[in-house]
Amino acid sequence: MRGISSAIAVLIGLEIFCHVAAWSQIPPTELEVEQSLFNIPAKTMGGQQFWTDVHFEGGWHIQRNYVTNHFRLLDPQDVRQAWGTKEQCETELNRVKSQGKLQPYQGKMVILLHGLNRTHRSMDKLANKLRSEHGFQVINFQYASSRGTVQEHARNLANVINGLGPEVTEIGFVAHSLGNLVVRNYLYQLERLESEQTIAPRLTGMVMLGPPNQGSGLARLLRNNLAFQGIAGLSGDQLSNEWNLLASELATPTFPFGIIAGGGDKSNLYERIVFDGPSDLIVAVSETQLPGAAMHIQLPIAHTFMMEDPQVMEITANFLQSSAAR
Repeated sequence: MRGISSAIAVLIGLEIFCHVAAWSQIPPTELEVEQSLFNIPAKTMGGQQFWTDVHFEGGWHIQRNYVTNHFRLLDPQDVRQAWGTKEQCETELNRVKSQGKLQPYQGKMVILLHGLNRTHRSMDKLANKLRSEHGFQVINFQYASSRGTVQEHARNLANVINGLGPEVTEIGFVAHSLGNLVVRNYLYQLERLESEQTIAPRLTGMVMLGPPNQGSGLARLLRNNLAFQGIAGLSGDQLSNEWNLLASELATPTFPFGIIAGGGDKSNLYERIVFDGPSDLIVAVSETQLPGAAMHIQLPIAHTFMMEDPQVMEITANFLQSSAAR
């Protein structure tokens, strides 16, 4: 039995390592640079676990630092063009607009959301495919996933969506892992706002990649693990200790949505003990289920990089096109 426990620990550790390794490729913070006296254009140094998007326009975006609460304006190449207060960033963005240097969003838009302890970079391949091969406008939403609650992330997503003009007539979502719960909480909040009448009709479809729609057995298993608590932060706690409360604030989309789950046809010993069935090593296939889905596909892929799988990307694009056409 000790051997089985050790094997399970190793498998869990390997998957968490891959998750953290993908995150740790980004330098931890650029706070020292941001606090310099000179507000000059500079390539960002990363630190995405500290930054959350609050406004998008023509490929430019304004982000807020979770720790210092100051803002920065990034151009489409992620070069910082301004920093300071939100008003200062908006002033610079308006100056750029007046010079005709950005193309306003219009028509069909897809918003991508990454998972826990990942960054928008993890969705880049999918974003590029949707743009170049399928003609979608794309917002690759960045949020400090381990630094705040799902509800906070959802409010920031709402700020981005509210900032889109009426020229954006259709809005779809593609979310990985925790990102799905952010969208579902956004929909829960939207149902209680007057703006629902103007935004809800424009929401056309969603593809969920590895969504923990029924919670995370792995998170509950690791809830007392200090390493997990430190890595997963507040959102991780909501997936484990606070799941029942979070689940009560997750809406089911009223527009077409599809689910892509990772997992083989048969479960191995690790999956039978940890998940009681097939999984993508992080989320069980059974945990991805959500009544009302127009599509539920199970593929033999792992959780961490499923959004880069060619078949996943093709299925995602086709679903978004079909749902937008309805």
